[in-house]
Amino acid sequence: SRRFRERREWRLVVGSNEKLVLESYHQKCHSVLSDPSKNELLTEIFYV
Repeated sequence: SRRFRERREWRLVVGSNEKLVLESYHQKCHSVLSDPSKNELLTEIFYV
């Protein structure tokens, strides 16, 4: 969506800890999340 591209902030949830993620890291994080073998700690990344 357009709003998705306009905002440059993402929030990465690792367990119960939230961390702000720069857009430049989003694809890398998403690729980790998309790989079940790497998904032990990275539980969710979502638009802020």
